[in-house]
Amino acid sequence: MEEIENNPKKRIRSHNKVFINQFGEKVYEFLCSVCGKEFKSKHSNALFCGTECRVASRKIFKKNCPTCGYEFMTQSQKQRFCSSGCVPKAKGKLTLRKHIQFCLTCGKEFITKYRTQRYCNRDCSCRRPRTTTAAPRIHRNTCANCGKEFESKNKNRYCSKECRSVTYKDRFNNDRFNNSVEEQSHNTKQKAYKYKYKYAHKLNCVSCGKEFENANKIVKFCSKECRKPKLTTPIRNCGYCNNEFVAKYEEHRFCSIGCFNSMPRPKKIPTYKNICLVCGKEIITTRKEQKYCNYDCFYKRQTEKNIHKNIYKLNCATCNKEFKNTNKNKKYCSQECRRKEKHIYTKNCETCGKEIITTRKEQKYCDYPCFCKREIEKIAKKIYKLNCETCNKEFEDANKNKKYCSKECRKREKNVYTKNCETCGKEFISYKKAQRYCSYSCSNKKSIY
Repeated sequence: MEEIENNPKKRIRSHNKVFINQFGEKVYEFLCSVCGKEFKSKHSNALFCGTECRVASRKIFKKNCPTCGYEFMTQSQKQRFCSSGCVPKAKGKLTLRKHIQFCLTCGKEFITKYRTQRYCNRDCSCRRPRTTTAAPRIHRNTCANCGKEFESKNKNRYCSKECRSVTYKDRFNNDRFNNSVEEQSHNTKQKAYKYKYKYAHKLNCVSCGKEFENANKIVKFCSKECRKPKLTTPIRNCGYCNNEFVAKYEEHRFCSIGCFNSMPRPKKIPTYKNICLVCGKEIITTRKEQKYCNYDCFYKRQTEKNIHKNIYKLNCATCNKEFKNTNKNKKYCSQECRRKEKHIYTKNCETCGKEIITTRKEQKYCDYPCFCKREIEKIAKKIYKLNCETCNKEFEDANKNKKYCSKECRKREKNVYTKNCETCGKEFISYKKAQRYCSYSCSNKKSIY
């Protein structure tokens, strides 16, 4: 075993014992090529007892990359380069720029392809302490209006909104805009127009009468409160409980939501007033689309539309009334007359002989039991008398070719064989010539041996 441990390539593939499992499979015994323990396996080429021995048998080689000079560990003797990036450099197929930088943790020099790389290795990048949140940058500025110094995150010109508003108002009142509007471009004209007339329009509120300034001439109210409609009677009585309450809007009629929900509301069906297009009478209906007061008016309107069509006078086949229609072949004036004029047939039942009054030509029987009796009589005519081939008894059946009266007679007629089991030697009876074993267990034992 010492030769095997020192030279893992020279491994012996020989088994000590072979035996058969309960499932009929071969099992081999081996000695582990690393630890020398005995183990069992189904494979004939097994070498190791477990994963630990398999990993211990592998060799690890230390090498230096010929391009970058980095030491790396491998399991193959043929590997020369540390990574795929060093291979094309050595062959001369690809030329890359090299940047020399210093690691922030260990301070060593290293060569990289990227200028932004700060660490020589992943270990150094993990060791470096990093802050979770960066501190905000603060700027120190001086106010353009009052001259005070203040700190802010952005480069602001004014310390507060008051200083900003004062400077803008002074800019509007200056006369330099009036002199330079014609000389400036189109964009600067728009800015000057806004700055000049922003607070210039003086207006009076319609509701309270106060003066206020705004850039828009059309504005009528100074605030939202003045815009709301004023109530003539702010104190009202509730429509459900009759208690007094102060109403904010003209539409308010109830003091609370509970009174609004508890108020009974009768379900009203809406009615509409229309005028008949033919006679001009007023119509009170529940439909908006109703145009005619009567069917006669509707019929007159339709005849006026169908003047270009030929209208024929016809007689109904049932009631002999006259009616008009554009179709010559129409026979009935209404659906009721059509239903009355159905054909009626009188027949006799084929089984009991009773008279039948029906609207169908194909009906032959008065009811369902008469139909069943007739079918049974048809089947009884086709029954045959036969003799069994085994017991010679007489039996009746609708099939002429039937040979046996029952299943037992069919089984008796089959060929029966007596045989001896090949494993246990017992006698057994079977209906098959090829059967060799008395049971399924005997057949499994024979396959194992």
